[in-house]
Amino acid sequence: MATSWRLRRRCALPALAAGALALVASALVRGDEAAGWQPLGLSGGGALYCPAISPLDARVMMVSCDMGASYLSHDGGASWTMIHHLQLRANTRCRPAFHPSDSQQVYAANGWSGLALSRDGGVHWQPLGGLPGDLQGEISIDPLAPAHMLVGAGGGVWRSLDAGASWMRCDGPKGTAVAFHFASAAPGAGADAPRSCFAATLNGVWRSDDGGASWSERDAGLPWHELRSFAGGSAAHLTMLYCAIP
Repeated sequence: MATSWRLRRRCALPALAAGALALVASALVRGDEAAGWQPLGLSGGGALYCPAISPLDARVMMVSCDMGASYLSHDGGASWTMIHHLQLRANTRCRPAFHPSDSQQVYAANGWSGLALSRDGGVHWQPLGGLPGDLQGEISIDPLAPAHMLVGAGGGVWRSLDAGASWMRCDGPKGTAVAFHFASAAPGAGADAPRSCFAATLNGVWRSDDGGASWSERDAGLPWHELRSFAGGSAAHLTMLYCAIP
């Protein structure tokens, strides 16, 4: 998408150059404050990072660009709207999170200044939780108990039990966070029943069976550490974990 946009832009420049220059010159002479420039589509020339898809509507997506902005799409990526930088700054190291049951709530790293929450689908954002500014890996929400969240920041893993309003550092996982996974509840168990969650960092994989209060390292069989990516899937009593290493 970014490449085709750049090609169209280059093809259009020769034909429009004279008219554009005339408009700019005219605006400068008139002192027309309404004249100006607006970004259209995804920024060109850079790379795209940390894509996130809403679990409630696969057409709703969010992505960050290293050329300076975060973008939202409501049509599966056919078109994009840039989030104003005064509301949210782009972050290329932490994946945003859509709430699993409230389509209007979105969590994202606000540049390097900590966590931000939108309650109107990504239009307006407010700081939340007082986390360190260097969010890493991803923001992860327990789909069965959305008040329970995990995030990487400050070289470690943090958990929240109140939907991000406050955070406590996890005593166990070490190193820069890569990703997390919440296992499914056992058949017949309630949402408040303790179950396993997993944290992957550059230093290994950890498991907690009490909601993140305590952790044990679980990377036996990995030839070495320095994980690059991590994902998990659960159904009933079965959990499958996947990771990529150099």
